[in-house]
Amino acid sequence: MRNFKGLPAAVFCLMALFSLQAASSAAAFSTENYKAFIKGEMKTWNVPGAAILVIEDGKVVFSEGFGYKDVEKKTKVTPKTLFGIGSCSKAFVSLPIAMLVDEKKVDFDKPIREYYPAFALHDAYATEYLTIRDLLSHRTGLPRYDTAIDPKDASRDEAMKKLKYFKLNKGIRERFQYCNFHYMAAGAVVDKVSGITWEEFVLKRIFKPLNMKSSSLSSEALKKSPDYAFPYKMDMEALKKFPENQAEYVGVPLKKIPVQNIGIYGPAGSINSNLEDMAKWVMLHLNQGNAGGKQLVSSNALTELFTPQILTGGPLKYEEILPGSYGMAWMITPYRGHYLVSHDGMIEGYTAHVGFIPGKNSGLVILTNRADNDEFIASVSFSTYDRVLGLKEISWSKRLIDEYPAALAGLKKSRETEEKNRKKDTKPSHALADYAGKYEHPAFGVAKIAFENNNLMFSLRDIEATISPLKHYQYDTFKTSSKSIVGGFDMKVNFMMNENGDIDRVLLPLEHAVDDIVFRKVK
Repeated sequence: MRNFKGLPAAVFCLMALFSLQAASSAAAFSTENYKAFIKGEMKTWNVPGAAILVIEDGKVVFSEGFGYKDVEKKTKVTPKTLFGIGSCSKAFVSLPIAMLVDEKKVDFDKPIREYYPAFALHDAYATEYLTIRDLLSHRTGLPRYDTAIDPKDASRDEAMKKLKYFKLNKGIRERFQYCNFHYMAAGAVVDKVSGITWEEFVLKRIFKPLNMKSSSLSSEALKKSPDYAFPYKMDMEALKKFPENQAEYVGVPLKKIPVQNIGIYGPAGSINSNLEDMAKWVMLHLNQGNAGGKQLVSSNALTELFTPQILTGGPLKYEEILPGSYGMAWMITPYRGHYLVSHDGMIEGYTAHVGFIPGKNSGLVILTNRADNDEFIASVSFSTYDRVLGLKEISWSKRLIDEYPAALAGLKKSRETEEKNRKKDTKPSHALADYAGKYEHPAFGVAKIAFENNNLMFSLRDIEATISPLKHYQYDTFKTSSKSIVGGFDMKVNFMMNENGDIDRVLLPLEHAVDDIVFRKVK
């Protein structure tokens, strides 16, 4: 019998309740038809390569690669093949914080400024009272602001200065809002408190004692490995030839893309790993911080990380999944009567899932080399948990496919509404050349508007994916073309004038949860 002595009472009661509700259905994980199931899901959701790890009752019962790490060369994925794990890296930030809590160098509930005096937000109250727990729980009042992430930023200290230019749209502890800047900031706290960088801390205090010898912390390190999965995404040009109502565009050719570098924002999602190493990582959590007889982190501090801190919200879509919450780098989901702790990860060209069920001493890791692969992750993860728990398996893939027409209908209606509200037959107030220039924001950088061949061209920080012609939409509003996807959508670009009638600002919708971001024209 496992020892749950270190668990907070509330967590123990929840886990006991969930486990009792489903105890009668417990059964051993069966690999019968499982490989065929994975291959079928990969075909359904257009996945080039995947690696799956299943842990049951503290033992690895399945670890296998599927498909190709290099589609062009037909080289296969194995349990040793490295993948980017994206935001599953965040748990490698909360764990160092927990270690520092054990050493009494950090307190989850003390203000961040006690450990990072230069920390500053747009809101003075939040600046003074925001705690480490708030940061790790995504409850600071900050929305995502992902488009301000710039891999070319020189240091985390420099990147931290951007925070004061981000408007909060909620009060602190008011609502869960996922934000990658939270974990960049938490990494900066680790830098300051430990006296070494977050990267050095992870290598020394986690990778080395767990013998995660293949794992790495940067795109440069990944590319030096002799065995890594190349990242892929759908070929957007080929996509134009396929019907819009085709779920996930099955059959659309996949395009190999460069490994994404996120620079000093590494704590938010830079780790690369494989099944062999991730098995050791999941076992550390199932064993309450103990690895090979050595306690790397106390069970109390560790369990704080997967204790609910704030409800994540959202509609109740399925009766099997009750409203979830977020701990510190972990999602907590009541799934079919069980306490599921997990996190998904996505970095350009890779999608991943890491999860475990403490009450059943079981876990799961899914690694893939395709971008924007949420449906595959959801279908395979929930179906695998069904098998591990001995429950009647739900056809999650069918559910997700059946939802697709409604989602497309909603998108179509939104486009129709937008077009209906558009003010047609209007003209720009100035000659096109007057809109050209450099527009700057202290956190988002420079947006360039170029006048070329009697047309306007847009780019943000010279990022290739943002380069796009600007088509006139209405009055002084222009729109990026479908080739430019900033945050996944075409974008309206609104120009504004000063009192003299000169174009001096451009407003960009780079964060949907707040007003458009104002860029000032550089004279």
